[in-house]
Amino acid sequence: MKKFTITFEIPKDLPLNAEDKKKTPQELAQEVIQNVILTAGASQRGLREEDRRLYYKICDKLDEANKEKSESVDFEDQEFGFIKKCFRETPLNPNKLLRVIEDLIGAVAKE
Repeated sequence: MKKFTITFEIPKDLPLNAEDKKKTPQELAQEVIQNVILTAGASQRGLREEDRRLYYKICDKLDEANKEKSESVDFEDQEFGFIKKCFRETPLNPNKLLRVIEDLIGAVAKE
């Protein structure tokens, strides 16, 4: 099974609010990815069982990366595909942090 690695590279000069400035790149990426998946679920009136299980696996991996202060996290192809699908299909309000996370995910997809 193919692995996809997302590297947590949030620019230091990225304008963030005071609360977000206190967070690590891992925490910021985790929040954005989880919120996008939950927003995708809300727009579909919830996630199907298979998608919920993927969400739990993704959250577990992001939690582990956050605890270990890891510079990156590996996802299996099904998990990464689900993340990409949620970012692609969910209506989102643009902001600079979201753009950075989308670029990180897009960079992985091109490798």
